[in-house]
Amino acid sequence: LFLGERIEYGGYFFSGGYSNRDYITLIQMFSGRDERLIIAASKHNIDLCAWIDGHTLSKNITVLYDIEKDHFDRLLCGSRAVILVMEHNTGASGQMVILSAMANRKLVITTHTDVLDEYVEDGKTALVIDKEEIGRVLPDIISEIDDDMSSYKTLADAAYERYRTVFSYEAISGALVRAVRDL
Repeated sequence: LFLGERIEYGGYFFSGGYSNRDYITLIQMFSGRDERLIIAASKHNIDLCAWIDGHTLSKNITVLYDIEKDHFDRLLCGSRAVILVMEHNTGASGQMVILSAMANRKLVITTHTDVLDEYVEDGKTALVIDKEEIGRVLPDIISEIDDDMSSYKTLADAAYERYRTVFSYEAISGALVRAVRDL
């Protein structure tokens, strides 16, 4: 991970992880567009594998399965933004990808889940979209980011500051030391 370093925005959007992802919806939104999408999924995403077996991916979409963590991190760091479309608002999923995006000053675009809302806040540290609205809202956001990423820089910077002050190793170890001292 290149924590805190300013990485030049690459020419693609990124999504990754295994549990509770709705990659099919994301693929359908990027199909036929000019903007590139790279997905780092798992062969255990059986719904995705079955869907891809029955469809031809648009030329702007790349799906990689079960890649090494270093490769995953490089793809995330090189992206313009990290997009997480979650299947359901249940359970713990997506936190590690969100934290990695925040630590690397990436714009986070995610659907609302109770768990992820504990990490990011719409309009302050990320763009959080209701799942029912994703088809209407995400295409315009993708176009806006592709035209002018600088308008979203403040969200990525605020997400990094939240990561640094709340979720980083230093922040957590400091809180632990204070808690033990207060005992």
